[in-house]
Amino acid sequence: TTITYSLPTRSDVSLNIYNIRGQLVDVLLDRIVPAGRHSVVWEGSDMAAGVYLLKMKDERGRMGGIQKIVLAK
Repeated sequence: TTITYSLPTRSDVSLNIYNIRGQLVDVLLDRIVPAGRHSVVWEGSDMAAGVYLLKMKDERGRMGGIQKIVLAK
């Protein structure tokens, strides 16, 4: 799955995947990213089929949102 996002300014960004119970299952990104459009690939082949949540935060703790991801196998 390819996840795309845009940043208006350079930011320290974290992109994390959680299971439906709220447990962290994967860290996709945790670093400083320049302004602009970016993409990250989530390879969920070692995960069980089901619903997952993608959560994006910046260095100030502001959330870019939570997105539901359905992994089907």
